[in-house]
Amino acid sequence: MDTAPDLNFAHIFNRITHGVAFDAVTDTLYAVSGITNQIIAYDTNTFAEKFRLSIGESLSDEQNFQFGTGKLVASADGRYLALETPLGVRLFTVPMGGPTPTPAPAPATLQNIPTRSGMVFDHSGRHLYMTTSDGFVWPYNLLTGHIEAAYNLGGWLNGVDIAPDDSFLLIAQYDTGISQGVFHKLDLATGTITNTNYTPTPGEIGAWDVAIGSNGLALVTTQFYGFGATPLRQIDLATNAITIRTDVPDPTGMVTAPTQIHRNADGTRFYLMESDTSDGPAFTYSAVTNTFGPVTHFQVFLNSASGAVNRTGTLLATRFGIAYGASLEAVPDFNFVHNFNGIDRGVAFDAVTDTFYGVNSVTDQIIAYDTQTFGESFRLYIGEDLGYETTRFGAGTLVASADGRHLAVETPSGVRVFTTSPTPTPIPPATLRNISTRLQVGTGDGVAITGFIVQGDSPRRVLIRVEGLSLESFGITNVLVNPRLELHDSNGIIGMNDDWQTTQIGGVITSDQYWDIINSGLAPGSPLESALIAELLPGNYTAVVQGVNGGTGVALVEVYDLTPTPGSLLANLSTRGFVQTGDNVMIGG
Repeated sequence: MDTAPDLNFAHIFNRITHGVAFDAVTDTLYAVSGITNQIIAYDTNTFAEKFRLSIGESLSDEQNFQFGTGKLVASADGRYLALETPLGVRLFTVPMGGPTPTPAPAPATLQNIPTRSGMVFDHSGRHLYMTTSDGFVWPYNLLTGHIEAAYNLGGWLNGVDIAPDDSFLLIAQYDTGISQGVFHKLDLATGTITNTNYTPTPGEIGAWDVAIGSNGLALVTTQFYGFGATPLRQIDLATNAITIRTDVPDPTGMVTAPTQIHRNADGTRFYLMESDTSDGPAFTYSAVTNTFGPVTHFQVFLNSASGAVNRTGTLLATRFGIAYGASLEAVPDFNFVHNFNGIDRGVAFDAVTDTFYGVNSVTDQIIAYDTQTFGESFRLYIGEDLGYETTRFGAGTLVASADGRHLAVETPSGVRVFTTSPTPTPIPPATLRNISTRLQVGTGDGVAITGFIVQGDSPRRVLIRVEGLSLESFGITNVLVNPRLELHDSNGIIGMNDDWQTTQIGGVITSDQYWDIINSGLAPGSPLESALIAELLPGNYTAVVQGVNGGTGVALVEVYDLTPTPGSLLANLSTRGFVQTGDNVMIGG
């Protein structure tokens, strides 16, 4: 529904498939649903449903032309409606005052909102608000554990953010009017909806994402029909004025649609990730200075990526895809900080502590990491399978509350909410879990040889990893670019690997190990690096590392214990190699 004469967007009514008509006496819209085979009456002031009239036959899926099935007209005295149907024409008397409205269904449980889109926690720690693709905003009360009455905005809702004082929500509306798109401002105290309309550029369609800054401005993005760029707009939340930003750091002056926007807990830093372009552009925005940072290019599509900003606005988290894990970069220049393997869905930062959360869909867990030490803090079991892949508003999307007490993750069945204060799983003392050596790898007698022992009376599952190119992020330049790994016991070679994404089956390696390595969370950062997993009986073992085609350079050789149960243990690291100077010294860990 749009206003005359300028066709400004007013409201969307879902599931209306055929004719529409206005009452000639009252502020009522009549609309035909071929899905329910009903005429539905709406109040045009509040947009609330007033009553329904059953048509009495099926309208089928026939196309509603100017003159055909589904055409609806209203009488000039406000007393009658006439509807064309497959059998002819049906006349209806409009009830005076309207029949008693059909009561709304009872609120669903939290796990049963499959149409969920965007999510945001309020700042007071009382509510989680969820938008849906069928036009509702559902509040979940964190104190009572129940869903409260929904706000019905209509259309298809995408991104959502909340004012710093929790007074209103800003919501992206996918559906558009005849000539305008819209962002909704929902007053949470009164339910009043204020529309901020925009005129789309050629090819531009509905709204996509929103983020509210600490400076009283919101940045908002839209979508494009097909592939293309759209303006980056801002809304002045004091006046609801919407304008196009002309200082976007992308050379085009626009952003490739649809662009994600993530903000930190206090709204001082935004992270914008452009989609549908292979060079993967991304940049930041400071609400303190009202300026943008430089653009970086990840050289990968960000359509299914996830992003987050930490509480101080100094770290960004980016999850690129299924096999890449999640990385941390420093603001504003995107300097690499750390990579977390196995994180393949949503990411978020705690608003109170230095904690990073990442979703692993293989184990169906949320994993918490300390951003100072990068050590794992704890895991939360999601309770259902997340399926295969994620989008901005899809299964695996993760948000954290402003008080640091809750997490919410989207799942195929709806949304699951967690508290973030579990008791960490204790690690038994004096148990060696990882042994490593960094050294210069040469040729001939200069190859690296690392020995270790499995002690006890039961087999031990270990992962052996060799990194070369990954060391460049730590400032080491003369790395071993392409290492080759061999595992020996007292009788000879029992396993080998060259390029971890390709398994060399033989000896103790009996099947493809790609997903086992991914699921371990210890996959190397480069496909040229080596790794293998082996189930080893108690005894002495040696890992031999050399460069492919005689390559030389610095490498890190690591042995990880993947067996959490007692009965045996990993012990006694020994390494043979040349001890040199500078970056080539030998370092044991």
